[in-house]
Amino acid sequence: MITPMFECSQEGGFVVIHLVLSAICKVMNAVFDIHETQFTFYCSPYYLRLRFDQCLQEGKGERATYDLEANVLTVYLPKANPTEVFTKLDNPAYLIATEKQRASLIQVLSVANSSDAATDAGEELEEIEYVQSLPDAAAMGGAADRSESLAPAEQCSYGFANAFSGLFQKLDADVVREVVSLGDNPECTTCEGRRQLRLAAEMSDFDVDALLFAFEDAEGEVAQVLRYVPAHIRDFESALRGSTAGPGEEQALLPVVFASIPESGAGRADPLEEEEATLLGGDDARPVTVWSGNVADFKKPLIEELHPAVDGERGPIASETTAAAPAASVSSQAGASIAAPPGPRTRLAIPRVRPSLQFSREETEVLMRVKLPRLLFPPSPAEVEALTADLLFSEAYDDLATEGSGCSESLWNLTQLSPALSYLDPADTLYDACVAFARRALVYPLYRHFALLQRVWAVVGTRLLLGRNYTIRALLRIRIILSHAEHKHLLSTIYLDPLIAYWMHVSEADERLMRMALEIHQHVSRTEPMTVSTSGASARQPMLVDAKKVTLYPLTLVHLGLPFLEEEEDRCEE
Repeated sequence: MITPMFECSQEGGFVVIHLVLSAICKVMNAVFDIHETQFTFYCSPYYLRLRFDQCLQEGKGERATYDLEANVLTVYLPKANPTEVFTKLDNPAYLIATEKQRASLIQVLSVANSSDAATDAGEELEEIEYVQSLPDAAAMGGAADRSESLAPAEQCSYGFANAFSGLFQKLDADVVREVVSLGDNPECTTCEGRRQLRLAAEMSDFDVDALLFAFEDAEGEVAQVLRYVPAHIRDFESALRGSTAGPGEEQALLPVVFASIPESGAGRADPLEEEEATLLGGDDARPVTVWSGNVADFKKPLIEELHPAVDGERGPIASETTAAAPAASVSSQAGASIAAPPGPRTRLAIPRVRPSLQFSREETEVLMRVKLPRLLFPPSPAEVEALTADLLFSEAYDDLATEGSGCSESLWNLTQLSPALSYLDPADTLYDACVAFARRALVYPLYRHFALLQRVWAVVGTRLLLGRNYTIRALLRIRIILSHAEHKHLLSTIYLDPLIAYWMHVSEADERLMRMALEIHQHVSRTEPMTVSTSGASARQPMLVDAKKVTLYPLTLVHLGLPFLEEEEDRCEE
């Protein structure tokens, strides 16, 4: 049986399902069934079973319509509670999963201190339901399943959670070099070896003269690129302006929601706070704008630096701010803890109601296919977030450089600017991801300008603030580009597919992405070096590690480790 393509939405008291069928399918013979949380559809050769988190109710006006031209069957399923909001309708893989698959997924994504009883129950659950998948879903997940029981420490592994190996064994050396930039075979190169090769190549390829020439921007090419405003930035601006009011209605003065990084010792709490202010400005009448303009008027919008003195003057609004986690707070949930720095706090404005995003049919097809591999050593949240930032940085750079249109160079931009896609070397922390991207963006692409780096960080930060669906759309764009390139689909298998599946199923994704945006901004806006202590374990590190001191430097040219000073000394000697 074939699982049809479908999309789910909700309208009033109904869940609406759009099924894409074949033109030769006899829709008149279709069979529907509604039972509590489950909906079943059968029309040879199609079979679909959807299981929702909320209850449906049979006999309350269910109906179906069929579009002969588009071959789309639309089914309206009544809700048991018409006012209830159904969740996870944008996650097709979750809706078609069996109970056993869902139990396995919970085990993979659950925290380490989950109860043993829940784990045992999941292991004892037998598969008694028909497992639905698209025709090529099994092939896509096969590589992950082959590596699911292999320990990272026993081999030269790579990919998401360092859980893949053997994918390059049967490829010729020339083909391997087309996929990644490694000079050595990935099957024979450790994680540390790949990192050393990447750093050495960046040092060798760095050209200070080309960088200085790009900084001059004599022809205004960088200025032209910076004038482009990505579509999701416009969505964010519209949400901040509260442009949902109808014609003739006044703009509602809804409270602005701010996310903030508190002072040291504030503790863990909700990072959001509310302030009674217009969406276009705060109580000091300063406007809230989004990133736009050219190099001359480039600025950091949606940001308010709260110095201690100013913080006190603002009265109860600032003093009642609920504390967010310290810098890298999400990382601390996985074992890596970083103390928040002293000094001014940062607040990022976020619309109370984030704009909604509907995935396209092509994107929905991908979401139905991807699945999270079962891992012996699950990745820490810090590693997942660093990999996500790594990929989003390269995607944002390409989107800016091509002004949203994409081109034949997009594949090169995406793979060359991402350490994960070029050297199979993802970063361990968000700070490392920022540094690695900045180094490669100043060494390889055509536009090597620091203002462009700032814009990339701003664009990615805004995308993270918009939530899970906007972030997944950027990852899907990378995956689609890689899937159309010869051999590079392997990179989708080991990085994009499991990463997309992770964010589709993990709980509190929007909050974690928001904290990522806060931490990235903290790294980008840092002006003085800061020493922090980190501790924890990950899939790439031993389980027992001692806390160590790490110095986080400002993300400026002199702190990126590129050989500026060596070039200067060579010129003086000449």
